[in-house]
Amino acid sequence: MISKSFLSPEAIRWFQTFNLNIGVFSIGLCIAVFGVSFIDLAEIYHVDVDSVVYIISTRSVGSIVACLAGGYVFSKINGQVLVLASTFIGGVALAVVPVCPSLLWTHVACFVLGACVGLIEIGANVWLIVLWKERGASILQFYHFVFGTGAVLAPFIAEPYLSRKISPSAELLLESLNETESHLDEFIPSRVHFPYGYFGAAFVFSAFLMLLAYLVNSENFSTDDEAKSKRLKLSKRVEFLIVSLMCSYVMLGVALEQTYSSLCTIYVVDNLGFSKTSAAYLAAVFWGSFTVSRIFSTILSIKLEPIYLIVINHILLMLAAITLTLFPLTEMVIWSMTGVFAFSLSPFFGNVCGWALKYIVICHEYMSAIIVSVCIGAMLPPITIGPFIQKHPMSFMYANLAAVFLISLNAAAFVCLGRYLSPSESRKDKVYDPVETSEKV
Repeated sequence: MISKSFLSPEAIRWFQTFNLNIGVFSIGLCIAVFGVSFIDLAEIYHVDVDSVVYIISTRSVGSIVACLAGGYVFSKINGQVLVLASTFIGGVALAVVPVCPSLLWTHVACFVLGACVGLIEIGANVWLIVLWKERGASILQFYHFVFGTGAVLAPFIAEPYLSRKISPSAELLLESLNETESHLDEFIPSRVHFPYGYFGAAFVFSAFLMLLAYLVNSENFSTDDEAKSKRLKLSKRVEFLIVSLMCSYVMLGVALEQTYSSLCTIYVVDNLGFSKTSAAYLAAVFWGSFTVSRIFSTILSIKLEPIYLIVINHILLMLAAITLTLFPLTEMVIWSMTGVFAFSLSPFFGNVCGWALKYIVICHEYMSAIIVSVCIGAMLPPITIGPFIQKHPMSFMYANLAAVFLISLNAAAFVCLGRYLSPSESRKDKVYDPVETSEKV
């Protein structure tokens, strides 16, 4: 083990935070590249797009399986080792997605990838909360901003490697008049194995940095009694209510994120006649707005309470969803409202964690439940919309609007619950139950 004397505890904390952000940057690359490359993966494996989108569900199943065991696994194995190993294996699994012998093996790779991402997310979120304690809300907002940065870069990196047809210029066309029509267009096959390989390498690089950090400081991380004592002592049923609302909220938020980012390219190519290049740029607009929003959220979270950010974002989100549904074939609306939709949706995870951290300590068990909900949300788009989007394109817009309505109701529940979770300082030494309190009034 390397001597720790040459690094202060503060330096170690920043180094570990940097490594976790490199890891989530890689996850952003991973999540976004699937949506851009679905059509190419269908060409590679000689199947319909409707069939290939189910690899997202397989990836989510892998995450769910890992998260169900996450609380137990993290209690038995050093968290640093578990996150490090998951990052390395996840990188290998991502790299092989487009080069498997068959689509069946691609499902296997996506299952492993999903399991690794699930464990990384559980460990990284709790690790950051342990490292930064009271400043955890802003750090989590920045952490998810870094995720968005990876996601916005992925379409631009992948676009040059997508398959395409190149039509000849006018001069070449005149020279080709005597040639057969089959020679007039040149088809460039997909080379998406390159971006998948690059992004897998980003995971491996992150694992290498985590290994260095582990050699410097191998201590495990976990929520401690000191942190719990600084929180309001709530009854078990109130904590259960908070975590349940968080789970439903993040499930709907991720479902919206995955639906729009993964399926909008299919919608605009089939329904609006976009080229695959233009569709990739639309995905980049989504992830770009997604990322910019997290910059603003990181800054605003220092001054504003999370509940205010939640309300503002949901007003914008509802506006964007309604506009997209009313004008689904207008290109200007698609481009502009895609940006607004992503901007308003983006901070949902950081906002809800920041809100909850005022009242409870998010331990591995709670985070496992939350990440399971994230995975269920990621599974929903291929199952609920994937089979219909090509034959019934408007199902994409209607599903988005319905999900926005449901998640906004969930946000309203946070506002209502927050009114009851602000007892006076004299009550902090008691187990507080707002239900019992309201019954006595």
